[in-house]
Amino acid sequence: MDKRLQKFSAKGQEKLVGQLRQMLSSKQDMAPANKPDSEGSPPTKFGGQAQLFVLMDSFREKIDINNQSKEKTQSLYFEILCKPLIYQDKNNLTNLEKTQQMVANSFGGNSDFSFFIPESGIFYARNRTSESKQNRPNIFDPKVQSLTIAETFIFLGKLYQNLGLNFRDKFEIIFRYNNATDLAVGSVSPETFLPSANYKEEYLTFYVVRELFELLAQTADTTAAIIIELLKKLRYQGMVNKDFFIHAIGKHLAGR
Repeated sequence: MDKRLQKFSAKGQEKLVGQLRQMLSSKQDMAPANKPDSEGSPPTKFGGQAQLFVLMDSFREKIDINNQSKEKTQSLYFEILCKPLIYQDKNNLTNLEKTQQMVANSFGGNSDFSFFIPESGIFYARNRTSESKQNRPNIFDPKVQSLTIAETFIFLGKLYQNLGLNFRDKFEIIFRYNNATDLAVGSVSPETFLPSANYKEEYLTFYVVRELFELLAQTADTTAAIIIELLKKLRYQGMVNKDFFIHAIGKHLAGR
């Protein structure tokens, strides 16, 4: 497992990946295996919302310890963890090498940390939000975040499609915004969003189960629905137009 994690980690994170390997081994030993989803399928460890967030907690704690001396300012971080409900690790070396390159190209240079675990099909990434990079860590811009989530969905869809998963295969996906206390809806993009009341919790989270085709073929619609749910959690009182997000995402993806 350690060798696999080292091979498929983002460049420059080898020491941290070794620590994660130790943590994952202990978590797997303690976690009870869930009932298989279908006859002949492998047990699904880390299944369900609660256990996935526990796993994400472990990743974040290791990253925070590693970067403690580097982080001088408060930032809002976007985390995502994706896990196939059924995953058979039967991919050949060529496909896994392509996956490694995909992770490195898409997240290696821009993400605080990202990696893919071939044995379980788990993908995890953490990055500072665009709002934080503009020195506005307490702002949640719905349009900006909709584009971030949409791009991530496209990446995930291509990653798992490359590994041979089918369009109707399902995935558990969790999002988390760290350091969300006092987070409020606002604008850093040209569009104007009415300000919301400040959020009172440390984390803004979301859990969803989606099929592969929804990530690739229904990206805009899937993302727009999620953004609207996040706005509800932030108690946004302004008008919310799902078509606005669908149009903005579609235009953005078409220009890539």
